[in-house]
Amino acid sequence: MQIRKNIALGLLCLLTVSARADITHIALVWLSDSAPQDAAKTMIEAAATLSQIPGVHDLSVGSALSSKRAIVDDSFAVGISLRFKSQESLEAYLIHPLHVDYVAQHIKPYSSRLQVYDIAH
Repeated sequence: MQIRKNIALGLLCLLTVSARADITHIALVWLSDSAPQDAAKTMIEAAATLSQIPGVHDLSVGSALSSKRAIVDDSFAVGISLRFKSQESLEAYLIHPLHVDYVAQHIKPYSSRLQVYDIAH
């Protein structure tokens, strides 16, 4: 009986791990001095369209959380985090028209800096 429980638990763990995304794509955006007052808000609201792109497993977007901790960089205005199940999904996302349009309309015109991190797990 205990062996069956261990096998069932092992299978459940495998299913849980395989359901997770393998890639986290993080984009941090700093606004230019000439960006309109509502640029960050508009950027955050418009990011919802990115979840419509095939292969996007999860999307989170928001503004930097202010911190007094010296190790925390809270100098960016908007952070976008997406999860993908494969590198191929990430690569397809990067060239998808909705992503290209979002960057052209909401990121490039108003940003002074864009930093991207891709994390494999």
